[in-house]
Amino acid sequence: MLSPDDVFAAAQDEIAYAYERMPFFRRHMEDAGVRPGDIGRPGDLPRIPPTDKTWYRKGFPGGVLTEGVTLSDPRLRHLSSSGTADERLLTVEWNALWVKRCLDACKVHPGIRRGLRAERHCYYIPASCAEASCAGPAAHAPHANPESAQDRGASAPADAGRPRPVAGGLMLPAFHDLLATDERMVDESLRALERFRPSLYMVSPAHLAFLARRMSERGFHPPAAPILATYSLCGILARRQILAAFPAETAFSEVVGMSELGFLAAECPRGGLHLNSEAFLCELRTGGRAAEPGELAELVVTTIDGGCSPHVRYRTGDAYRLVAKPCPCGHGSPLVRMEGRIRNLLMRKGRAVLTPRELDETVGDCDWLRLYKMEQTGEEAFSFSYIPAEGRADRAPELAQRLKERLGTDVRLSLRSVEYLPAARSGKFMECESRVAAEGLRL
Repeated sequence: MLSPDDVFAAAQDEIAYAYERMPFFRRHMEDAGVRPGDIGRPGDLPRIPPTDKTWYRKGFPGGVLTEGVTLSDPRLRHLSSSGTADERLLTVEWNALWVKRCLDACKVHPGIRRGLRAERHCYYIPASCAEASCAGPAAHAPHANPESAQDRGASAPADAGRPRPVAGGLMLPAFHDLLATDERMVDESLRALERFRPSLYMVSPAHLAFLARRMSERGFHPPAAPILATYSLCGILARRQILAAFPAETAFSEVVGMSELGFLAAECPRGGLHLNSEAFLCELRTGGRAAEPGELAELVVTTIDGGCSPHVRYRTGDAYRLVAKPCPCGHGSPLVRMEGRIRNLLMRKGRAVLTPRELDETVGDCDWLRLYKMEQTGEEAFSFSYIPAEGRADRAPELAQRLKERLGTDVRLSLRSVEYLPAARSGKFMECESRVAAEGLRL
């Protein structure tokens, strides 16, 4: 494992490399009046203004690729973000480096890492993520996006409505709007799983929870393999529903990643989430300074491997808290709590009152819920919609009381039982969304 000094030295090299080889970043530093030689210690890093996806979107390809890189190079992995909040971000990276970042993150969980290396992966993910280029480390050959329409319940093209092989694995089909996925797709997916017998499930937690509920209804026993849950926050309900359908000894890891970077953090067997300090210099920033343990902060990362599109002090848009105590697993990488996307924080009077993770913990493992969604529609207006579990007593008044204790007793909170909850524009299912915490919000 790299020491903090080694990581900083590698970041210094990355800054110099990006300054010399990437036109956008050279202009970025010159505009700030900073040169690579000015960054002599970790405390100097904030002299470089943070970058974000808007810079890379506007500069792609010529401004954000290192000189000499051509998009036709077969060693490149072509990547695009899911477009959950805005238009997609297109980028590329050397495939070998991107895969190494993912494997480095999973060093904290040997079972998951072995499954990744075996390259027999089963993917069950949002339609917007279903290109093999952004599906996972094993999937490298280009495939078309199966999403063909934005309308509710619109299906993918006919050939994408069935399980299909991708490089290194099997892609299971789902409608763009997850809960509209029909029973034929489910049955074909389960038959394909029996034949394929994966080394690893790489999934959206909401998607696999949906499929796990169908497995339980059918009495289907899925092939045993580790589960890597990514693409969105993994809540308590989804985790419980997934693990109830799989063998008791199934290894499970929540992994945080970004399509343009790879895996940023991974959960160890003891349940601790560890930052990928093997592949990135990681900063947790709040109010223009380094965050103290327990403070809500944004993760800002710098690549350290000399890729074709370096990212220096790149804002992830994700909220974390640093955990001061060491993890019982013994791994030395920083231990954190991932709290969710900053744009999905529930806000009152300019401050976050509940993060998506805290909301999930407040809801808890309610066996009378199958799925839920909280929406903040105004400064003091919140709507909580839920799909109840069959045969269970509805305990919504108790939940409403818990939520008001966290949000404030004076808020307008409505709870309603529904039969259907829509997916986001990207096809991801988001349990917590806010119209108050704008995309540009910074911690």
